Amino acid sequence: MEAVWEKTMANTRHPYSKPDQQGKFDGLCGVYAILNSIKWLYRIDEDDLDAMFQSLCESLPGKFPQALWNGLGVPEIRRLLDTSASYLAEQHGYDDFHWHLPFLRRPFSTVDSFWRCVGEQISAHLPAVVIIG
Repeated sequence: MEAVWEKTMANTRHPYSKPDQQGKFDGLCGVYAILNSIKWLYRIDEDDLDAMFQSLCESLPGKFPQALWNGLGVPEIRRLLDTSASYLAEQHGYDDFHWHLPFLRRPFSTVDSFWRCVGEQISAHLPAVVIIG
């Protein structure tokens, strides 16, 4: 699954900080990808990212603890992205978190055509992140 989101307001990106790493034994790569992307795009401190992590996990009742070893599918990632948008709006007043899945069920004839389409999703004028899974 590929998710693309971009910010529509002025750049509020935080200066570079090291991304958090997924644990060796957990299947939470989707959660980490979303949190690291938000960390990259917004000025949110580590304590708030911890709170957001909890909010994301709580948005998937019935998926834990199985998600720890089985990972999450497209419906769950969509829920996490919606929860992220709501969290950013409610907790920080950011209403500029928009996401879409431009490649869902889209076949590509070559690897080059895939990467060309990925590049087209990233605007030179707006901070954006692409998650490929």
